[in-house]
Amino acid sequence: MSTVYRVEDPSLIGPYSGSYAGNTTVRMRDDHNNGPASLHPSPYTSWQIRMGTQPMETRCAFDSMQALFRWFGGWLPGMIREGFRISAIDDVQVTAGPDDVGQVLFIDKRKRKGRK
Repeated sequence: MSTVYRVEDPSLIGPYSGSYAGNTTVRMRDDHNNGPASLHPSPYTSWQIRMGTQPMETRCAFDSMQALFRWFGGWLPGMIREGFRISAIDDVQVTAGPDDVGQVLFIDKRKRKGRK
């Protein structure tokens, strides 16, 4: 079992969810999607895994705080103002990774909360 680190809101949804329209979050997603693929690769591309083959509880995180900070960089203060937080999730089952940037896939057994 491992500890992983993830940016998420209080309902456990990550910042790449299309439902977020906060200024910082949208700009960060655009920056990551339009930047060099080597800096922000899709974990599914990295490991040639199709999401449809993964359990519904599969989430993406990082194997270290350093990897999380490298990935999100200067976007974190704005994302925290938009309601995100950094979570350390203990005793998880990592199903893939880490890749070259420290991403992992894991089975998230926590119960999701209702959104505000």
